[in-house]
Amino acid sequence: MRKSAGTHGFFDVIRHAAGGPAGDPAADLHYFESGGTVAVPAFRRDGDRLRRGRLEVATSGIAWRPRFGAAVMLPPPRQVTGVGFINSTAVNSHMFRLISVSAAGTAWEFAVPMTDVPLLQAAFGG
Repeated sequence: MRKSAGTHGFFDVIRHAAGGPAGDPAADLHYFESGGTVAVPAFRRDGDRLRRGRLEVATSGIAWRPRFGAAVMLPPPRQVTGVGFINSTAVNSHMFRLISVSAAGTAWEFAVPMTDVPLLQAAFGG
């Protein structure tokens, strides 16, 4: 499993500051299309709260893995129903976008790094 270009953990920031490569969204998309799994940091909207976790995106399926708890597969058919700005103090609205998704008729909303939106649009089909 590969971390997405939008991942900015502690070691990612140090590696980039030391002259290491930053993530490449095009490489993530190619990796995904070649059958690899990409982990995208995400916050799932749960009522008025945002729950931290990640989306594990692969051509074989997409799973939401919360920080605490078991993974949940997002069943097909899946499609993006909207992408927009997020109005929340929990995430930086300049770096994240709200992506709305329908999976088997169930609505999901995730705040994701805007760098990773094209990958998720390709994965969700829209």
